[in-house]
Amino acid sequence: MKYIYEVTDVTDEEVYFSLGVFRSFLEATNAVKGDEPPETPVDHEDHATFNIRRRRLGKFQPFSQGRRVATVKWLLEYSEEDDDFLWRTPTVTLNDNA
Repeated sequence: MKYIYEVTDVTDEEVYFSLGVFRSFLEATNAVKGDEPPETPVDHEDHATFNIRRRRLGKFQPFSQGRRVATVKWLLEYSEEDDDFLWRTPTVTLNDNA
């Protein structure tokens, strides 16, 4: 294994929270997909944004946050049918430099 994948909550532009590291990109992506965003210390009022970063395993890289390979975004929208606010299915955007 050459890389690990870190999921970070970047909803708040001033601070981010690491949610965990995973052995594969698929595991990392599945961790932030589902019926609603995962619970984190950030209050997700109407949106949530998560980055997936690829980090090199076993190599000392001071000041490196790894390479962002994808962004997962959630939006809270009103559903007239359900008369409630519901999380929309997240969108996953792959980065060109992945």
